[in-house]
Amino acid sequence: MVFGFMISQSLFYYWGETPTFTIIPATFPVIGPITGGIHVYMEGAVYGFIQSFRFMASVSAALLLVATTHPSELIAGLVRFIQIGKRHFGFPSEIAFMVSSAVSFAPSMIEESLITINAMQVRGLKMKGITNKIIALKHLFFPLVINILRTGRQMAIAADSRAFRATKHRTYLNELKLGRPDYIFLSYIVVFMSTGLYLSFIGYGGTVPGI
Repeated sequence: MVFGFMISQSLFYYWGETPTFTIIPATFPVIGPITGGIHVYMEGAVYGFIQSFRFMASVSAALLLVATTHPSELIAGLVRFIQIGKRHFGFPSEIAFMVSSAVSFAPSMIEESLITINAMQVRGLKMKGITNKIIALKHLFFPLVINILRTGRQMAIAADSRAFRATKHRTYLNELKLGRPDYIFLSYIVVFMSTGLYLSFIGYGGTVPGI
């Protein structure tokens, strides 16, 4: 992932001024006049390196949230995000249910893909070499999509049978309340974000000219 970001940004870095070296010059027939030449910028590689770590940090935080939070608690947290008086404000139940369903599909997809690969290997499928792996992906795609569609249909039937969206004001078995650790963590987030914004405004952490 890191090398992917570095390669893409080194080739398509918008703010690059002095290319490190040129792959296709602007005088090259057809491609040159259209693209203006394809150059490699060292600044773009550095920018891609930094952005890759930012992306991995965001993905890691999202995976940690999903792995440590029950789907019902995640839905309740999204729907009842803020409480003002006796009223709760947040995302609609439909959006919260879609988000919870989407994030819960990731572990099941990985598990089903491993089961399918093991079944194909038992039947004699070879996994060594790039060609064999491409063939395995072709055989893996259709069973995985079918299982996802089947699981989604079962979830839709289960939601309808439990009167999902029957009323606007839903009740929850477990009411979520902020405790002392939650307030400490929220305070840490506020301090951390405020410090980051201040450092960004005074010029630290910028990877793009003029920002």
